[in-house]
Amino acid sequence: MAKEEMTGMRERVLTHMADLSLMQKPLEREVRGEVMPWLQGKITSYDCDNISIEDVSGLMLNLGIG
Repeated sequence: MAKEEMTGMRERVLTHMADLSLMQKPLEREVRGEVMPWLQGKITSYDCDNISIEDVSGLMLNLGIG
């Protein structure tokens, strides 16, 4: 009975560890953990800056025309 439980255990453990992202390559782990959050922050910051520039330029045009 114990032998039956052990059959396929290695594969199940490796699959479970991969599902938990414990088996990622160091570069992939670094990209996902550090680069992607940094990049997402920069994109968000750029979008906010872009909206602010459009708001200011629209306000300047409205004040200049009005």
